[in-house]
Amino acid sequence: HIVEGSAANREDPCPSNFTRIAHACYHFSERQYNWKSAMSMCKSLAGNLLEFDNRDEQIDVLTYLIGDKYLRGYDYWTGGLNPGLLWIWANSARPVVPKDSARPEDQITGSGRCLRLTLNAATKVYVYSGAECSNRHRYVCKHEENATDKALTRIHKALKDGSRQQKTAVPLSPLITGTVHS
Repeated sequence: HIVEGSAANREDPCPSNFTRIAHACYHFSERQYNWKSAMSMCKSLAGNLLEFDNRDEQIDVLTYLIGDKYLRGYDYWTGGLNPGLLWIWANSARPVVPKDSARPEDQITGSGRCLRLTLNAATKVYVYSGAECSNRHRYVCKHEENATDKALTRIHKALKDGSRQQKTAVPLSPLITGTVHS
């Protein structure tokens, strides 16, 4: 059994060299690498090249980038790849841009197969741009929570969602199983 001590929302500290922005931890490199090396650097830090899970996360991270004078103005590799017809996130294989999006900021320019964030000098906004994967840019890593953290998050959510029910079975992982009583 796993017991979580507090129902209060708490954010675990980020690993060293990572910065908390909203609900996740990010590493902004100061050195420039090609896309493949940037991916390897993120893996060595227990993360992946940046993949946005939703629009709110995208706004939070881009606002942070623009607001930090030491980070602003550089191009940053993300986890986006274009293996053919569609931009996808390399780690999750989800599309980078929703199919039904007509927003101008979702249009990806550039002819390369690796996705970077680049600052549009005219609008002062970061936008997606395809670039040659051999180009050297800074990169952004997103820290990946470990399996225990994810299991605790699922339990906490199940406890909150299942409070109406008498007894709810909660699948945790192959190694952690249990029944939640409310």
